[in-house]
Order: sequence, then structure tokens, then C-alpha cells
Amino acid sequence: MPWHGSSVLVLKRHARKVLEPWLAADAEILACECDGADELSLAHPWRVVDALDVENSHVRRFTDGRVMGVTKFSFCEEMVTGLNCFRLPQLPRLFVTDSIVVAVKDAGLHGTIFRPVWRSE
Repeated sequence: MPWHGSSVLVLKRHARKVLEPWLAADAEILACECDGADELSLAHPWRVVDALDVENSHVRRFTDGRVMGVTKFSFCEEMVTGLNCFRLPQLPRLFVTDSIVVAVKDAGLHGTIFRPVWRSE
């Protein structure tokens, strides 16, 4: 799969076909026109969940209190259960759950590395 950053997934035609059933409940799939590229789509997560467990995460903040980054994530499990992907209001990045990772591996898709950031208890 092509890469755009940590805020969206860029999907080729086959990846979209495989992942759309998993992504559709939590993200919008947008057609992307790129000269000289295969048919591409962007999976942009529209589900924003305030699920960061700040007490149990390691959060770096700007002097005004906004979140600069998180070096250790902890989530409120009840808020992310049943989701396939989501964003946090504090960070402009995409989080996917195991269902997406398994679907990618089972389909033999490549080009994206998923880094585990948290395990539920």
C-alpha cells in the first residue's frame, strides 16, 4: 500500500476492496486522482474518540497544555471496543485495531507497517 503519513491509509484498488468492509463504519473512503498512479483511495477516519487514558499514558505537552506527543499510549478500553479505526482529538493520526491488521495480513497486502501502541488488559 502506498504511504501518505499517519493520518490516513492510502489504498490501491485491491486493498480498498479487501479493507472497505472493515473501514466503512469508522472512516470515509475517498477516491484520489494521481497522475501516473494506479487507482488510489484514501481511508480517512471520521470517528474521533476521546479515548486517551491520560492518567496511564506518557504525554508530552506544549507550555499551553496542548498535547505535543505521546510516548506510551493507554486507552479507555470501553471507548475503543468494537472500533476498527479511529482518531484522537488530541492527535491527527490514525489508529487501527487488530481487525484491520489481521485483514491486511490475511489478504497478503504489503507496504504498511503497523506498530503496536497498546494492548487491552
